[in-house]
Amino acid sequence: MDHLTKPRGAYGGSSDRKDRKSVRLSAAQRANVIKGAVYAVRTGLSLNRFITINWAAAKVPDGRLATSLLMKRTGDWLRLRGVPLAYIRVREGTGGDHVHILLHVPSELVPAYGREQRRWLRVLGVGTVKGSVKTIPVGRSYSDYLSVPAAYAENLRTVVKYLMKPGRETGPVRGLRASVSESLNHHARRGFVSGRHRRMPVAIAER
Repeated sequence: MDHLTKPRGAYGGSSDRKDRKSVRLSAAQRANVIKGAVYAVRTGLSLNRFITINWAAAKVPDGRLATSLLMKRTGDWLRLRGVPLAYIRVREGTGGDHVHILLHVPSELVPAYGREQRRWLRVLGVGTVKGSVKTIPVGRSYSDYLSVPAAYAENLRTVVKYLMKPGRETGPVRGLRASVSESLNHHARRGFVSGRHRRMPVAIAER
């Protein structure tokens, strides 16, 4: 990762200060994750790719920076193809510094994006350490959000619930613990007009 430089704003602004430490998601962060996931479906940006990267296992010294670099490259790659960047990411410390990322990748772009993801991770220093990277679809396939939306929504709810882990400590994290992309944040949601987009078949909520 030595030959990579930090992109402008890579850490997500003042709310991502390294001196800010947490051991679990706050209620506000959990609410933001839920609302972001629902809004993604309603606006045609369903989060169909679930990526887990254990930076500690891969011996990457700054997982916080590496995550930001990965998302910067992902966003640039998607925008060149006319696709807005839509994601939810949650960082945890239990079992070493790692991140969970829910990402929208149109089903027809999944094979090409998968190749790029592997290449970017190699550049970031993630080698072949077993268990350092896991990527799976939300559902049985990356196209479930199109072909079986009700089943997809159930699987999405399961993944979101796993990310939130309400009431549980998931290890110390310095900086921003959870975030959503600009396309899914509260500013974007505030401009949403009910009825113009698809409804979520199954509600996502803490239970």
